[in-house]
Amino acid sequence: MPVGAAIVLSLLGAASAAPAFTPASTPPVVERSDWEIAALEPAGRIAVPGTMQGLLWTSGLAEKRGPMNTGARPADLPREGDYVFSFDGQVGEAVAFVALDGQSTFVGKGKGERGGDTEKLKMLRPGVANDWNLTAAAHIVDLEVSRHRGRAALPPASTSNLVASKVRVLDERAFAGSVAAVIAWAARDFEGIVREKGQAALFDSMYRLSVHPTWFRSRRQLAIRFVLRAMGREPRPLQCAPCMPNRDCACAYTGVALAGEYTFDAKSRLIVRTFYLPRPQDLTVLGGQIL
Repeated sequence: MPVGAAIVLSLLGAASAAPAFTPASTPPVVERSDWEIAALEPAGRIAVPGTMQGLLWTSGLAEKRGPMNTGARPADLPREGDYVFSFDGQVGEAVAFVALDGQSTFVGKGKGERGGDTEKLKMLRPGVANDWNLTAAAHIVDLEVSRHRGRAALPPASTSNLVASKVRVLDERAFAGSVAAVIAWAARDFEGIVREKGQAALFDSMYRLSVHPTWFRSRRQLAIRFVLRAMGREPRPLQCAPCMPNRDCACAYTGVALAGEYTFDAKSRLIVRTFYLPRPQDLTVLGGQIL
């Protein structure tokens, strides 16, 4: 099987049960050279109100690497397949759900049920029993955060879980069709554009493909962002951190990054396709993977 086909099949395994999707029309690709990864993958976390409408989706749709894949995942990423939440262009954040059969977890002084310090929490994924009918690889939802207390903004490099105390599934009341199927189509189309633009060789080097779907409540739009980082044919070594015995060394290189963005309206009509042209990008490699 070609590498590109394997990427898409693996990326969309969790969405395989979704009905097929094809947009009614496909606008031409808009190319842009004036872009920054930080705009597509915001590093910090904006404040989350007590109830927020957004996209709940499985992390299995979001992170793929190759071809030198050791199977390990960075410690700050949620377990593959667990639900994460995104809204208004934010990168997906792991969600811990309040559940009677969950594990007692400290959530902050006086921030739990009835002003206690703990909640019973568990992670969810499609196929795990829950009280809110979360079964698909992606849902548009109203998420109640920390019993209406919300979550304050966090600086870059922070690690956190949102605490979901209630979930109201909206899906087709907010967006026509299956979000997972739309992501599947966009992933295939993005791979095709990468190849059309003469960048297929990036899939033969060490690469990391990130996918960031998000829901903009005020605009009633679904946006799907793709970021491809790759060593490319001639990566330039920069430096390595001091190595510790029996551990992999972290080394920096200058490689390549490119990206794409798809925007759909609430009727699942494709509004715009944007291709962000390749540019040099500093990469960190640890254990045969781009971080």
